[in-house]
Amino acid sequence: MKIDKQSSAAVVAIVAATPAYGASRRPLAVLRQSVFGLRFGLGLTLAAGLLAGAGSAQAVVTRPDLVGSYDGKPDGTWDSVRKAGLRVSTFRQPGLKDPSQTFVRRYLQYIPPSVARDFHHRHPVVIAMHGANLSAETFREFDMGSGRLERLADKEKFIVIYANAAYAPGVTDDQNPGDPYWANGGYWRTCLGSQTGPDFVVDDVDYLRRVIQNAQNMGVSIDRERIYLMGASNGGEMVQRASREMGNQLAGAGVVIPVVGMPATVALGSCTVGPQHPVSTMFIYSPKDPLLAPIWENFGITYADHMSQSLVAWRQALGINESSRKMSQLPNTINEGADYTGSVPWALATRNSSITRHDFDTTAQGVDFSVLEMVEAAGHGWPNTLGSDVATAENPAHFGFRNQDIDAEQVLWDFLKTKQRVVPASSCLLSYRSLYPNQHFVDAVTLTNTGSTPIKNWNVVLTYNKDLKLSTGFNAKLQQKGRVITASSLPSNSTIASKANVLFGIVGSYSGTRPLPTASLDGHSCAVIVQ
Repeated sequence: MKIDKQSSAAVVAIVAATPAYGASRRPLAVLRQSVFGLRFGLGLTLAAGLLAGAGSAQAVVTRPDLVGSYDGKPDGTWDSVRKAGLRVSTFRQPGLKDPSQTFVRRYLQYIPPSVARDFHHRHPVVIAMHGANLSAETFREFDMGSGRLERLADKEKFIVIYANAAYAPGVTDDQNPGDPYWANGGYWRTCLGSQTGPDFVVDDVDYLRRVIQNAQNMGVSIDRERIYLMGASNGGEMVQRASREMGNQLAGAGVVIPVVGMPATVALGSCTVGPQHPVSTMFIYSPKDPLLAPIWENFGITYADHMSQSLVAWRQALGINESSRKMSQLPNTINEGADYTGSVPWALATRNSSITRHDFDTTAQGVDFSVLEMVEAAGHGWPNTLGSDVATAENPAHFGFRNQDIDAEQVLWDFLKTKQRVVPASSCLLSYRSLYPNQHFVDAVTLTNTGSTPIKNWNVVLTYNKDLKLSTGFNAKLQQKGRVITASSLPSNSTIASKANVLFGIVGSYSGTRPLPTASLDGHSCAVIVQ
């Protein structure tokens, strides 16, 4: 997939706006101020009076009925969230540039009571990611309707995790000092910007891997074949980055009103070209998004053109048959903004949006791809039947009236719930699990013979994506040369029968984010699943 000159120039201009490209360029904060909705986060419903106290040194508590006694610390959450049955989890993540500096990362999780009592079945996990400058709590409150996703989880028996991005200067809690309602706001580090720049203090792909690892250890039987992501705006960007960098752990992705994104087959900012793992994906967006369209026009390309090219690139990367497209018009059940009497252009433009759905044939690997296109223009917000009030639609961030014809989380779940993680065809499968995923690690590696004939005197070559130091291991003869570790069979496990497996271990250390391997068995590529 080649991006045309206009789209390429736009992406270069956005990336060039980061501080790493020089102080003479447009500052990153200025760019994000426009792209991410005046720093209050994309997809946020801003009702009248929510910004009371902004810029004031005096502590003001917004919505004390929701916040209760919460003091804003990352290991706590709103009283109303706790009463709804959610709990907050935290862990320390090593810094991207300085591993000795660690950051407290957090997320909210909800386990339906029926799932907590069920030890006989494995249950899927849905990880929801907020827009820029929001927190897990504010995303749940405004975009998910204060618990709508949990009610769906109760019905469908899946686990919900509201992920929380890391802090960045200028987020909503800076603008509302001392207000616990706006605490823990952050934005996701995606492909835009240089990973050596000052904003990239953490690796958010590593964060998601750690969240999944924690979910596997929380005492509930999760289905590792059914882990799904869904995110809005900057969160939709992050879903795409995760799909391109950790797609082998995902069964499906839901991308809603994304700012930008491309598959792994297309270089984008700091994200380099590589193979794209097949992941079933649904996009929901509006070509004339009132917030994003003006931003892209500043860079000489329309948002509609960028999304068109992005969707084509994703279909090509996933092996989707373009000619199999089937289009349908969803019922236009609600006339958004029908009673609006104001004159704000972006509010007027987003009245009475409708949805055209594009579906394609399933690939041989079982991958599906669908697009819901909200036309002519729908407001920049998570589509749901709750809608937007006038203050939100008129907000200077250009939110407009969100589409009310669907509840996006329901549509995404209906698309995702039958999808399984795709394991590429291979004669071997390497399941790679860190028992202690820290700087000093013990990795348990299960080598499975998926072929029809026995494997004898095996040699597995693990090529890592970053430096590490091998200390010792077990159940295999281990040798290291640079970033390559070779594991060879012992007399006791030299033969692996068809469909059988052997377990061996690697003990070592590394700095920063966790090294990840590709693998080959006796010179032939081996599928790798990182657990």
